Amino acid sequence: MEYKLLCTLAQNVGRVLTHNALMMDIWGSTTKSDLASLRVCMAALRKKLNDCNPEAEYLHTHIGLGYSMNRL
Repeated sequence: MEYKLLCTLAQNVGRVLTHNALMMDIWGSTTKSDLASLRVCMAALRKKLNDCNPEAEYLHTHIGLGYSMNRL
């Protein structure tokens, strides 16, 4: 799931992807449990990316809207 999430974000660098759009792409539905899973996956992905380069901020959270991947 993390890999699919990373691929989706990387294909849309600089764009804000809504929670619903990400959940539909990754899980195929938009239930509340999927939102919790999305948040857990984003936290794990963010940690892994930060372990590679702690000074870079690859992922950005848009509170109440979704996530985006920053262009570096």
